[in-house]
Amino acid sequence: MDLGKLMEKISTFHDAKDIKKQEEMLNEFAQLAGDDEILLNAVTGKNKGDAMPGILFTTNKRICYISQSFFLKKISVNNIPIDKISSIEYRKGWMFSKILIYTANAAMQIEQINNDEAPKFCNQVKKSMEALTPQAYQAPPMYQQPQETPAPQQKDFIHELKELGQLRKDGIITEEEFKLAKEKLLR
Repeated sequence: MDLGKLMEKISTFHDAKDIKKQEEMLNEFAQLAGDDEILLNAVTGKNKGDAMPGILFTTNKRICYISQSFFLKKISVNNIPIDKISSIEYRKGWMFSKILIYTANAAMQIEQINNDEAPKFCNQVKKSMEALTPQAYQAPPMYQQPQETPAPQQKDFIHELKELGQLRKDGIITEEEFKLAKEKLLR
């Protein structure tokens, strides 16, 4: 992803001022994100247990949390593809919210997120999840009215049996031929 376009998009977010200060993390995200990825939202927050804040990004393909350690200036990246997220929610606190992201076998909790921005971020991720989810299968009704007319096979069977009887009656086939043909029909 082009860093210039990334910075332009970030300017539209609530936490733009704080996010733009984190140049190394932005550079890391710009390198990670593909050209076909669209940045949808970004917020600042802290991964539960971390001392330093980071940036939580969501694109049309993933959620990415990037943080940097204080002393080592080491950058840490956690990526979760959108199709691996089983649910996302936020919990509003008195001053800040936290976002909880769940996958089949893990959970991530990002704290100290602006109360107004947490629901927007979660809703954006949910929209991305819905876009990837195939449309629900509509099952046919459990009960259908039985048909009152006999099935075509039944009509054919009865019709053929009547024809055989008429052929025997008219003397075109013998009693023995009638019995053989009738047995064939019954099988």
